[in-house]
Amino acid sequence: MNNNNKYRTMSGASVVMFIAIVFFALWFTGQMQQRDQEITYSQFIKELKDGNVADAIINQSKSVPTGTVTVNLKNPHGSRIVNITDVNETRELLDKYDVVYRVLKVQEETILTTILVPVLITMAGVFLIFMLMNRQGGGGANAKAMNFGKSRARLNSPADKQVTFAEVAGLKEEKEELEEIVDFLKAPKKYIQVGARIPKGVLLEGPPGTGKTTLAKVIANTTSADFRQINATAAGKKDMEEVVKAAKDSLGMYGKRTILFVDEIHRFNKSQQDYLLPYVEDGTLILIGATTENPYFEVNGALLSRSRIFELKALERDEVKELICRAVYDQENGMGGYNAVIDEEAAEFLADVAGGDARAALNAVELGVLTTERSDKDGKIHITLDVAQECIQKRAIRYDKNGDNHYDTISAFIKSMRGSDPDAAIYYLARMLYAGEDIKFIARRIMICASEDVGNADPHALMVAVSAALAVERIGMPEAQIILSQAVSYVAAAPKSNSAVCAISDAMDAVKNQKAMPVPSHLQDSHYKGSAELGRGTGYLYAHDFPGHYVKQQYLPDGMEGQVFYRPSDNGYEKKIQEHMNLLKKNNS
Repeated sequence: MNNNNKYRTMSGASVVMFIAIVFFALWFTGQMQQRDQEITYSQFIKELKDGNVADAIINQSKSVPTGTVTVNLKNPHGSRIVNITDVNETRELLDKYDVVYRVLKVQEETILTTILVPVLITMAGVFLIFMLMNRQGGGGANAKAMNFGKSRARLNSPADKQVTFAEVAGLKEEKEELEEIVDFLKAPKKYIQVGARIPKGVLLEGPPGTGKTTLAKVIANTTSADFRQINATAAGKKDMEEVVKAAKDSLGMYGKRTILFVDEIHRFNKSQQDYLLPYVEDGTLILIGATTENPYFEVNGALLSRSRIFELKALERDEVKELICRAVYDQENGMGGYNAVIDEEAAEFLADVAGGDARAALNAVELGVLTTERSDKDGKIHITLDVAQECIQKRAIRYDKNGDNHYDTISAFIKSMRGSDPDAAIYYLARMLYAGEDIKFIARRIMICASEDVGNADPHALMVAVSAALAVERIGMPEAQIILSQAVSYVAAAPKSNSAVCAISDAMDAVKNQKAMPVPSHLQDSHYKGSAELGRGTGYLYAHDFPGHYVKQQYLPDGMEGQVFYRPSDNGYEKKIQEHMNLLKKNNS
């Protein structure tokens, strides 16, 4: 069948299916509307007693005195349907309440209309859904005639091009180690003979576009093992059971091992990961997991201990540029057949803004090639800087608010303020704002840093941070970013001291680990009758009655005299605080 005939056949089938779906939708809608209009006989009598029935139509069967009554209500306005078993009784009720009505003789419903027609329509609907699912599965010589009900989580790709390690950009050290694992899969006996310990799985962790899926396919292509791929966002236990069953059959009948590649493995919950564990342990499956999150947080310890973890770094700028040029000019593996060229500045721009994400750069190249008009001069597609900017308009920063990258960014933000680097602090502030972080969350972190890391070295820092927090809550974005920038730059540039946090930490340790002694009697409350007889408050020296508003007396409980918690630093205003405290103690020694 040529392409034109195929398209005519598909077009005709589509028209028939569309008409059938419309009829099915109309019938189903009518049935639902009729069900919504039905009321019970007791409700019908209540409406009669309330005087809410304006008029009625009795639809009586020709052979027996049964049928339905369609009543028009006054409030709310509309019609309702009531099934009745005795038409005569209903007529007496309508007469009793002075309701105008008329009687229509209708044909009694048969098995054909009540059962057979709905069944046939339902079967037609199921058949149409079946046809749609079958068409969704695709055609071709290898297409299955029936793929209805098959999970879309499985993505076996035996027809993929045989990619090799040499064609994967960057990742030199990782590829060398993975080649050892591939060598083991090809000839495990020689490793077993020398007692080498080879992991039972591989975990590939790294940001998007660094080649995790590609590496998994390379491993599959360079071994004789069966390759199965599932995506954890869509796969369920049934999918894993089918993979395990196929793996057992392959190992038992043909001696072939099975590689299971689980994309987004961090999406599996604990029970799903536990299900795979025994089959990884006994060698039924060789697990390759890919994740953008820290596997030590997201993957079970049992799987971690049996796997080799590879942390894939974002690709270097030159490596991304190499992939871009390969995609544009390679006739076999790229888009060289489109006769496109890319300017040097466009390639450098895409390599730079991709941020190490090869997928983002390649998507931009593909979009540029497919949407750019050919030049009238040379007939080529020119990917210029302007075209590149249009194709990758805005790079999405990797920043999952529930993932470890979120905590990495906020950690770098706080440490930059603590380290007195306002430029770095404002940069991480911009990353969080760009990714849509909650401005109230950012403001809270600035207030904490102002007290924890600046403290009394610059008491104004906390005032600035609190004022900024109030301001951003009232103003909102985008102007709030200016206020946050002011607060961040002030806190980052302020003199630093952690004396306050050290003081409370030491005091908490003392409360936790030392015996709680009573408050000295001269400091106890004396504002009640009889306190003097108990010795409460007796001997207390009021500081404002003495020179310099200071007097030496015991404030700490017995046994803790002389213990020091607050030690002012030599930074900023705390230096003056230290000098003031020393002067007080010297004058009263």
